[in-house]
Amino acid sequence: MHNKNRIQPKKVGIVGTIFGGLLIGISAIPLVASAQGSQVLNPCPRIYYEEPFNSTRLAPEGCPPNYVDYEGKPAIIAQSIAPAPEPGEITSNPKQYYGRTLAVTGEVEEILSPTTFTLDEDQLFGASDLLVLVANPKTGNTANTAVKEDQTVAVTGVLRPLVVADLEREYDFNWDEGFVKQLEAEYSQKPVLVVQSVYQSAIPRAAK
Repeated sequence: MHNKNRIQPKKVGIVGTIFGGLLIGISAIPLVASAQGSQVLNPCPRIYYEEPFNSTRLAPEGCPPNYVDYEGKPAIIAQSIAPAPEPGEITSNPKQYYGRTLAVTGEVEEILSPTTFTLDEDQLFGASDLLVLVANPKTGNTANTAVKEDQTVAVTGVLRPLVVADLEREYDFNWDEGFVKQLEAEYSQKPVLVVQSVYQSAIPRAAK
């Protein structure tokens, strides 16, 4: 009996230490795992965007779509991608756009000639309308002759400063003297978007 009483406290001490360690571990482990999980866990693993999963499995809900998400759905085959600023963004700061191909949607404000019209700017205070020139009359393009004032159209072309002599030489225009004087008086050194064709826009003006 006496020996048992001596051993018992030691056993209780050892068991108490073990349980103390377990209790600390149990409370700490979930916290560590949770902290690590919030940093490491990726809800959209790269594996879904690499083969073979990219073409065989849908990406998890809430993740960017992969190939399977788009398979069998309509697609646009684009030959090129161009910035699409508003007419007023161009005319208010044309230097940043000179020499660049732009895709512009706007409302026809005024038709100046069979190959020249302006796109209205009503979005930016103090900005002016954008001059548009259809520059391939030799090909028989008459798309702009069907353009009507207040119609919303889409055009793609290169922006440049208006220098009438350069345009006449490069595109063989035969503008009459009165029209040349009008261009030089109103638009000399102002931006002109030189385009190849004009299309009716499918984007409502209010949606832009």
